[in-house]
Amino acid sequence: MLLIEDNKVLRNHIKNELSDQFRVKEASNGVEGLEKIRKYFPDVIISDVMMPKMDGFELCHEVKNDFEISHIPILLLTARNLDEDILQGYQTGADGYLSKPFNMNILKARVVNLLEARKRSRDRFSSIGGIVPSSDMTINSLDEQFLEKSTKIVIANVSNIDFTLDDLIGNLGMGRSQFYRKISSLTGQNPSNFIRTIRLKYASELLLTNNYSIKEVAHSCGFNSTAYFTKTFKEVFKVTPSQYIQDQKEKKE
Repeated sequence: MLLIEDNKVLRNHIKNELSDQFRVKEASNGVEGLEKIRKYFPDVIISDVMMPKMDGFELCHEVKNDFEISHIPILLLTARNLDEDILQGYQTGADGYLSKPFNMNILKARVVNLLEARKRSRDRFSSIGGIVPSSDMTINSLDEQFLEKSTKIVIANVSNIDFTLDDLIGNLGMGRSQFYRKISSLTGQNPSNFIRTIRLKYASELLLTNNYSIKEVAHSCGFNSTAYFTKTFKEVFKVTPSQYIQDQKEKKE
């Protein structure tokens, strides 16, 4: 967690309260905070609004418009609790807003809820069923565009057994570490598992059309062995392809 607050007494108090649950990094203003966000890539940011050098609204705008860090949820703290101030916070991309003075238990609950929401999105990505719309997995347009483009590239090459992570990264025009950090944060998967999951989700959609055998689906989705396809499908979705087809048929009935 990165805690950005110019009031040292309050910052220390919040840090002490949260240190039993989080590893807390600190910053005393928005400029310093932005530097530390780009250095540490925290899981969540708590930021004051009224700060010197760069206020919380400016910070939020910078974060949500920077592809490297746009996925990180931000909770803004402020004594400015007029409707227009709250609206401005959300318009700059804030994921949550808490008015001062606040109850520390409520602050903890809000932070946990932000992280749980992200976890639910990741879990949904890897759950059984078809490909999840990128808009359901992301909290801003930069992340949505990235995930949608990544998914489309994999699907466009889904039958290519030789399609690799390097091919995906090359098509995206980005570095390996940058891609790893982003895809891991949004989906909870490493890059290789991301490609595999997209292949399997695409396969699950083909299976339900009843137009192809399991062997045909396997080869259409880049698996050179039906046995390996079945094994991988079961590892990810906990059922075999034939069981999946039967389960979905029974649900329809």
